[in-house]
Amino acid sequence: MPGHLTALHWALQEMETLKDDDVEVETYATGLNFRDVMGAINIVEASENGFGHEGAGIVRRAGSDVKDLKAGDHVMFIGNCALGTQLVVSENLCEKIPDGLSFEDAATMPCVFATSIYSIFDIGNLKKGQSILIHSACGGVGLATIQLAQMVDAEIYATVSNEEKAKYLMDTFGVPRNRIFNSRNTSFAEDVMQETNGEGVDLALNSLSGELLHVTWRCIAVFGKMVEICKRDLIGSGKLDMSPFMANRNYCCVDLDQICLRKPTINIVHLLRERHIHPIRPIKVFNSDVILDAFRYMQEGVHLGKIVVSMRDSTGQRLTYFDNFDAYLLVGGLGGLGRSISTWIVEHGARHLIYLSRSVGADKKHQEFAQELTSMGCRTDFVQGSVSNLDDVTKAVPQAQGRLKGILQMSMVLCDQTFTSMTIKEWNTVVHPKVKGTWNLHNTSVSANADLDFFVLFGSLSGVCGQPGQTNYASANTFLDAFSQYRLSLGLPACAIQIDAVEEVGCLAEHESIMQKLNAAGALPGTVLECELLEAIEVTTASTLSKSRLTASNNFCLGLRSSLPLSDPGNRSLWKKGTRMTAFHNSGETSTTSGSASSDDLETFVTAAKGDVALLGQPNSAHFLAVEIGKKVLSLLLKLEEGLQMSCSLFDVGMGSLVVIEL
Repeated sequence: MPGHLTALHWALQEMETLKDDDVEVETYATGLNFRDVMGAINIVEASENGFGHEGAGIVRRAGSDVKDLKAGDHVMFIGNCALGTQLVVSENLCEKIPDGLSFEDAATMPCVFATSIYSIFDIGNLKKGQSILIHSACGGVGLATIQLAQMVDAEIYATVSNEEKAKYLMDTFGVPRNRIFNSRNTSFAEDVMQETNGEGVDLALNSLSGELLHVTWRCIAVFGKMVEICKRDLIGSGKLDMSPFMANRNYCCVDLDQICLRKPTINIVHLLRERHIHPIRPIKVFNSDVILDAFRYMQEGVHLGKIVVSMRDSTGQRLTYFDNFDAYLLVGGLGGLGRSISTWIVEHGARHLIYLSRSVGADKKHQEFAQELTSMGCRTDFVQGSVSNLDDVTKAVPQAQGRLKGILQMSMVLCDQTFTSMTIKEWNTVVHPKVKGTWNLHNTSVSANADLDFFVLFGSLSGVCGQPGQTNYASANTFLDAFSQYRLSLGLPACAIQIDAVEEVGCLAEHESIMQKLNAAGALPGTVLECELLEAIEVTTASTLSKSRLTASNNFCLGLRSSLPLSDPGNRSLWKKGTRMTAFHNSGETSTTSGSASSDDLETFVTAAKGDVALLGQPNSAHFLAVEIGKKVLSLLLKLEEGLQMSCSLFDVGMGSLVVIEL
């Protein structure tokens, strides 16, 4: 939901077509900018393609008209959807990274320097001896602008939000303290006029909004310019006092998106080589698995320098990487879940996938999907047959040519019926693919001396919780748990995942009748996101299951929870009365987490106040609401509730304007 940072999640996205002058870049690091946060909380419209506008990585493919770049080149770039593992971008928006510059350092530079160069030189025409006011001078654009302004010997005036940032400008760039002002209120205007003997500045780079924008406009000298890089007032159709224009003052707007679209170019490396500029410092790096923390940290508006998201570790590897010389067998794998998992495996390096299924290749969609994988550099082999038939399995395994390194057993057949009415055919139809099929995969791979890295068995929570009419299916999934432990006892890798309904893809998402049954049983269908499933696959295929770390059981459930508290009379979950749930019932009666208790108390209060407005006037109501607001503020600031001090103002707690908007 736009406006809530907690709605951020990773998602698979189709790659753009590689045009003649485009390159495909594998992203290693991405610079985070305020407009990413403002898009996430719905202040400005977010890009349809995702977040991130600058980064650094390695060129993997180049279009036919690309002249200066080739596969393997390390580049920094400006481009939409930079906060992803790969992107397609024009060659004109890339520059080779000089030797000795890390991906993280390179990712701090493209957007901020491109914005600053165009703003203060192309538009502002800043020259030696002229004065410039730089707002938010310790942000990425601000620090880039200070470097460029010093390069041409301009007189620098700056605003910052606290004393720590003022000290940083003094120590790092030698900006005099009397030229550093407060960006949080209008006091900087009087200070600027005093320091410039009432004349104002020749150029102001404005990133403030509302009243602070108008105050900045009054700081412009005769024949001066104000360059606007903040979209907030522009989008909000803000008004500007016309009288300053009478003294030949100019007001201009710079939108980097439009510049990249109509004048696509990036040219900063020559300044870097000549030591006129350097990467933004300091930088704070977040790993991609804690992306929400990165957005929260920027939202607070207290950071110095640049925030960078690292998409890979220091060796350039993600958590899981499949060898491009090996082969991987997928039983099933051409349904919604299978296609998603297949694409993920190929994106992580696999170049040979073997599919075993009764209907493989019979559907036009199968051929189209094979072509898609081929375009990604992956070979696909289709073997038509049943995993329950040993002969069919023995036809599939040799397709790997002795290089079989992983098996994903995703077979699934449903034939629901009450147990008393179930025929032996209905039983075997469901059980055999998982039971006989798994035995066949095990025996054939062992006979072929396959040195497997993983053997993943896909089950269902039906095997853990039970489901009316699915005794056969529950039994088959229970077998997978036991068989995984059996393989582990032999020193062979194995893992069984019992999965709840997956949102948007897969059998349950495609068949509304099954989802309705889950709803009726009090389950919460669609609780597992596609990205969460892929994270689970990453765990099962990574070092957790390596032969050096085999454990008693690697099995786990994914998505087990209820839409209602277990104590709620309306909760009809079949498993809520099970012995294994006793601990949850007890914890609910004796103690609850502060977050859930707080939420329940607030909901109860609001409901009561709707029926009796006088409740709001009671002496303890204001205190209660203040505490609840304080707890929410601390959660937005990633702070513990224990640190709540009711005597503090919101500003003292550290809440900036962007956090206020989300609150």
